Amino acid sequence: MNTKFLAIVCVVIALLGLKATAKATKHISYKGEFSFDYPNDWRQIDHKIVDLFLIRNNAGKSILDYEAAFGPVGYTPFWKGPYFILSVETDILYSDSQIDSVLQVMSKNFGKGIKYFPVADFLTDMESNSPVYDKDKKIISVASEIIEKGELLKKHLLVMKFFEKGLANFYFYAPDTLFDSSSTVFNNILESFSYGNIDSLLSEESLKTADIDDISSGSESSKEIPVAVMIGLLIVIIVIVAKRKKKTTSKLT
Repeated sequence: MNTKFLAIVCVVIALLGLKATAKATKHISYKGEFSFDYPNDWRQIDHKIVDLFLIRNNAGKSILDYEAAFGPVGYTPFWKGPYFILSVETDILYSDSQIDSVLQVMSKNFGKGIKYFPVADFLTDMESNSPVYDKDKKIISVASEIIEKGELLKKHLLVMKFFEKGLANFYFYAPDTLFDSSSTVFNNILESFSYGNIDSLLSEESLKTADIDDISSGSESSKEIPVAVMIGLLIVIIVIVAKRKKKTTSKLT
């Protein structure tokens, strides 16, 4: 068994691992009739935990009436890492003139004029700290810093997405050291936003649930990646043992 074969095995194992982690999870908003994808290593945070956190921090009514909150697995409590909270409004269908009115109000509140360029470009210019409007995607975004006792606690990106049935508000938060890396995740979530067609999505989710049931009942498909990893590890061990034996034999001779 040579080094080239070992390298090929390692590459295959790495690809299998990437395939397992690269998948995205879809969130479906029944109220707004839209969906978006978030990373597979993120999860929806328990409402009771989020409610307690928001109440303790005197959150306003608009954010208390949220639909869901999301954050990466591994942060306890969740607010120590990046996370976002989603709220949905469906009581107003915003026309272009109404969106312009919202922009004017935000301009006055922030004391700065509105900037007009794509959201992805804005995410590379977080120092602007002024409202930005992406006319094509109908998205208003504005970044701000959360400071307590003169110290920067975290950064906040508010994104207002106008769509056919109303308005979706995304409240993105992250520690200063994690904001730049998290902004790519935030942008991908916005890019995946899709309105309508939730009936077919719900059917797909039902099928996925059925697949999960199969996995939990002992389906062979659930074992493919672990088995592949185990085989790879065994091969590595065999190679190491073989090399050691070869060295020992050569020393004896």
